[in-house]
Amino acid sequence: MIFSLLIVNYNTEYYIEKLLNSILTQSMAESDFEIIISNNVQNDKLDQMLAKNHFFERLNIRLVPLSQNIGFGRGTNAAAQQAQAEHLLIINPDIILTDNDYLQAMWQFIQAHPDYGVISSQVLDDDGHDGSAYSRFEFTETFGFENQICWFEGSLMFIQKSVFEDIGGFDDDFFMYSEDVDLCYRIKKQGLALIKNNSMSVYHKGGASEPYRDYGFYNRWYKSKLLFMHKHYDQEQFAKFIDDLSKKQRIKRLRYRTLGLASPHYRQKIVQPQAMLDIISDIKSSSAKCLYAN
Repeated sequence: MIFSLLIVNYNTEYYIEKLLNSILTQSMAESDFEIIISNNVQNDKLDQMLAKNHFFERLNIRLVPLSQNIGFGRGTNAAAQQAQAEHLLIINPDIILTDNDYLQAMWQFIQAHPDYGVISSQVLDDDGHDGSAYSRFEFTETFGFENQICWFEGSLMFIQKSVFEDIGGFDDDFFMYSEDVDLCYRIKKQGLALIKNNSMSVYHKGGASEPYRDYGFYNRWYKSKLLFMHKHYDQEQFAKFIDDLSKKQRIKRLRYRTLGLASPHYRQKIVQPQAMLDIISDIKSSSAKCLYAN
């Protein structure tokens, strides 16, 4: 078996149905890949959707039922433990394989780069923008990896199972967001390359599991970003970073408040610096333990 496709479901059954239908059109033989879905919700909607579409009969699918929502990284780790293939494809529910030869073409690309760390392709949104690769880690940090791919978006990543296991998979301390940044950084520190196949692409809807950009979203998102910095800065670096960030966010909050007197757009944006400042306050009053997933 070549690929184990790992999917984490959190109220994304609608999108998983579309993804699986696109997988059915792939030219790669169904015996060459398996699909493992970690179910982060405690209901039978996923089972009903799979049964209604006869996906169990049409594809090699296994489910990993979870007793609670353990987040994206942990959910992927749970699926990876069941994987039988040599190569993992971590793929978001709201991806669609728009090219029927996608898996076969990516397999040929992997064979040409056998010592890869992570491989991805173009990941296109509704506007045709490719959001797959980034040349900076969180807060524009590079850790010396200038002028190269620093990390791939976790919506679509090919990785050797042996490499994934050697580095311990996704860090369990991340509940959601920045776990892909952290994974890629740890892989790069092993001297393994992040390689992009620009000749292939998929469609990515984006934000399917968390569509609302409210205070709660920004609080979770920024916590993960700050957790990444806490893990990879030393104590002195992190303390200075937090002080500098606090000053910048206070200025941003004041600016949004001023502009918000004339524009509802900026009044809504105030939640962003406020969420960051609240997290920083928790860090300073207690400790960085507030960043870590329970």
